[in-house]
Amino acid sequence: MESQKVDAFQYRPLAKDRCEIRLVRIVNVQEDPGKEVIMHLQVFSSPLDEAGPYIAVWYAWGDPTPTSKLVCNNAANWVPENTFWTLYTIYHSTQRASTRAVTLWIDALCINQADVDEKNIQAPLMGRI
Repeated sequence: MESQKVDAFQYRPLAKDRCEIRLVRIVNVQEDPGKEVIMHLQVFSSPLDEAGPYIAVWYAWGDPTPTSKLVCNNAANWVPENTFWTLYTIYHSTQRASTRAVTLWIDALCINQADVDEKNIQAPLMGRI
C-alpha cells in the first residue's frame, strides 16, 4: 500500500496593521486501533477584535521539540507532544458536549515558532488574547 504524501504546512503571514492572530478548529480525529492518531485542524487568521469566542491555551511545560504530527489545512505540521495531547484531550472533552467545532488559540501552534519577528509581535498581545 502506497502512503500519501502530505505537503508541509506553511504559515501565512499575519497582517500587522490589523492586529491579526491565528486560531484553530479541530475538524476531526482519526483513531484506528494499532495505528497513529491523526488529527485534522483548520488554521485561519482573524483580527483579534473580531475573532469571536475561542479558548486560549498557553503553557510552558514539557519538551518543546516538535515530535507529533498534525494535519493543518491538509498539510503536515509538527508540534511538541504535549501540544498534540492537549488538543486531543480538548477534542474529546468538548465533542460530547457540543456539535460545533471548538475554536482555540494555542501558542505553540498559532504563533509561527520559526519566525522571530512574528513571535516578537504576538507576545505583547498575549494579555489581550
